[in-house]
Amino acid sequence: MKRIHIQKIVSAVLLSLMVTLLVFPKDTAQAQGSQTGFRVTQKVRNLTKQNLAWVDSLQADPQDRVEFQITIAWQGTQNTQNVLAREVLAEKLLYAGSLKIDGVSAAGDVSKENINVGAFASGQSKVISFEAQVAAVELLSIGTASLMNTITIFNSEGGASTATTIQVTKAGSPTDVSTGPLSVWMIWFVLFFGAAVFAGSFLFLRSYVKREVFESPYATRTDRKLATLIGGIKEKEKKF
Repeated sequence: MKRIHIQKIVSAVLLSLMVTLLVFPKDTAQAQGSQTGFRVTQKVRNLTKQNLAWVDSLQADPQDRVEFQITIAWQGTQNTQNVLAREVLAEKLLYAGSLKIDGVSAAGDVSKENINVGAFASGQSKVISFEAQVAAVELLSIGTASLMNTITIFNSEGGASTATTIQVTKAGSPTDVSTGPLSVWMIWFVLFFGAAVFAGSFLFLRSYVKREVFESPYATRTDRKLATLIGGIKEKEKKF
């Protein structure tokens, strides 16, 4: 997972550098917010909770399905060609398809490849939309996470980017202990192993006590008595 997270960060940095290199050499005033070049906004809504109003940020639960809406406006005085779009989704947000450009279904994965939005006339706007899904609860850390998602629009004329945030909360506390099937089996294993060790130790101890404490003294007295009788017999044989 860390490797995927690093790759996404690198992608976002590279896209930002690309936009900077495209924008600043062309016209510094444009990058500072003049009325020329690209303008982009990104909104999001929660489809699972049926909150259908477009907002800049929202609350979501694990596995909620959300939809993004990106509005691209070209404010240059001349037409512009081959406008590309690329979304960098947060690590815990998964692309779920339904990519559309101005309401028409389009192929590709905007989170993994540059999507060609086409040409723009001066003053023209286009809308991109797609869906994503929050990761499953077991993949999230306990607490609230801010999932930032960045859209970048660019071509040889310049570029622009913006971001939206999704707040995802996983209930619980760091001290929670799983009570699932694995824990139950582990408990039974420990109990069985402990009982086996106890039974083996008990049998060994009983055998040792019986042999050394109860049987040995009797065996020693019998051996001594027998040795005494044999010694007496030998003495009598010598006299004869």
